[in-house]
Amino acid sequence: MDAVNYTTELPMHLRDVLETEREQGETLFWAGQPDPFRAVRAEWIPFLFAIPWTAFALFWEAMAIGLSFSPQVGTPQPIGWVFVLFGLPFVGIGVAMLASPFVAMGKARQTVYAITNRRILILEAKRSGREARSVVPQYVGDLQRTERGDGSGNLTIAPPSNRLGNLPGQAAASVFWGVKNVRE
Repeated sequence: MDAVNYTTELPMHLRDVLETEREQGETLFWAGQPDPFRAVRAEWIPFLFAIPWTAFALFWEAMAIGLSFSPQVGTPQPIGWVFVLFGLPFVGIGVAMLASPFVAMGKARQTVYAITNRRILILEAKRSGREARSVVPQYVGDLQRTERGDGSGNLTIAPPSNRLGNLPGQAAASVFWGVKNVRE
């Protein structure tokens, strides 16, 4: 399959990110994107956990505000603010966990994976520019493919190992998540 066919499947802004990142003389062998819905699936457990977490945190805040500043109490006491402020981080954590599937979906839609004759690229378009990670062939160790029944799956690119195992400072594995036709 020609490399042009791979890039035509990408949104225009991601094609631009990929073309900007490619070096002169670098030939594109493959390009693709993660499936946004696969990214969401990975976030369901935190999302489900976030529902009771956030509900309790909001209940805590409502009770702290209501009990601390109700007319029956009279003048608000400083200790009331302690309970209100104590609950705020828990509300924030709950909202972040509730948002995690949507953040993962957005990140997947802004990510492009590419394999060239010189390196493996993981590019992410961001509001402030782009983030690029690349792995050159001498730092590619084991490749592990996880394939689903529909042909999609994950490709894990591990760094080469030595008899001592992974050393401090050694790069972590790169993963192409939720790729269509992962066998290609």
